[in-house]
Amino acid sequence: MTAKLGESPWLVKDLPFNSVPATMIGFNVSRNAFAKKFVITGACSVNKQYSKYQSDFRVIDEFRRIEKDPGSSAMESERDFEEKTESELGNEICMMMKEITNGFLNSF
Repeated sequence: MTAKLGESPWLVKDLPFNSVPATMIGFNVSRNAFAKKFVITGACSVNKQYSKYQSDFRVIDEFRRIEKDPGSSAMESERDFEEKTESELGNEICMMMKEITNGFLNSF
């Protein structure tokens, strides 16, 4: 909460890499079970004291749309979707984290 209000949640002075340009990047992955979605959030420090942050997020669905046969009914139903596997979700979360990281690094 303190960091979100623009204050320093801690004072970082004596880290060994503080003399060269560096950034810290952190992630949080949370699941909204009701909406069947995952929210991937990331934050990176943008100053030498690690007290100012840039943030970004991505949202992924737990389900994927199934391609219909050309001869099937045009109406959508719950059968038009299937749940992604844990492996697929894990891979998609990793891809989103890489995308967020690249966005942070390209902003410097």
